[in-house]
Amino acid sequence: MKKNSIKIKIFVAATLILPTVGALSIANKNETKELEMIHADDNMVEELTTEPTTLVESTTTTVESTTTMVTTTTVVTTTEPVDIYKHLRHLELLNNNDLSIEELDSFINKYAGYAKLSYDEALQVINDNIDSIKEYESIRGGIMCTLFSYSNEIGLLSPYTENREIRPDMTQEEKESIMIEFSDNLCMCVDDKYIVLSAFREETGRGISDMCVYNNNYGGIRIYGEAGCNGEYGRYSTPEFGMYREVSLINKKLKSIRENGTNDIGSVVYAFACRYNPDYADHYSGKIMNWVYDVQNDYGDFSNTESYQKVYSN
Repeated sequence: MKKNSIKIKIFVAATLILPTVGALSIANKNETKELEMIHADDNMVEELTTEPTTLVESTTTTVESTTTMVTTTTVVTTTEPVDIYKHLRHLELLNNNDLSIEELDSFINKYAGYAKLSYDEALQVINDNIDSIKEYESIRGGIMCTLFSYSNEIGLLSPYTENREIRPDMTQEEKESIMIEFSDNLCMCVDDKYIVLSAFREETGRGISDMCVYNNNYGGIRIYGEAGCNGEYGRYSTPEFGMYREVSLINKKLKSIRENGTNDIGSVVYAFACRYNPDYADHYSGKIMNWVYDVQNDYGDFSNTESYQKVYSN
């Protein structure tokens, strides 16, 4: 019996593993598997040769997509409204206050200027004297008198000074409108306002005398016991201070007269003239009454005139 013999030659080439980024490649460089089969019977040799094979391991890179959700949170901050008039609320509540809060603020600012004070300084003076301000018929009169008096006491304003603010371009109407305003602050009646303007026109020639224009003296006022004076004519620091002193002086005299029961304007004017100079009363009262008729013709009852300024105007 013949034995068939098979010779098998196996050639295994070395495998080189090369790492790559993101994948692993396996390659058989020139790898050849040669099989040789020899058949003894016919001495026939069959060779099977395979082509070089490259094995590549394919890897799949998965990119995980991350979705970022941004949540916007809106924070709503609520604040209470700021009360810009908080510093005036205690004055607004006074029984004699007849102004709105806006008017009161403007009034203080205006009269602080007349008194040569800052707003804050004026407010401090008002707060320090609030008890006396309550005694006035109107808060307007209390504030006006308090600020002018304070500035006079500390020397910002003086009834007799060489350092005067002169405004020669002021018209008669401008001067009279301020005096009407001051009279209204003191709640003077219509007849008393007539007398204030009549005395002004008589003493200053309708506001054009040198004493009025250059000395800010609006009523021929003499100074006693102030600024070292003993009967000298007043020389006031500003036109407004001179007008204030004129109006406040006449108001005090007329109040005293009316408290004695004298009310009709003719009798009040005569009593007023006697306070000036008893020996001159008849003549002076006649002149004042003539001016009263003139003022009445110009202003009526003071309710409908462009010259009359509201007390809170700037």
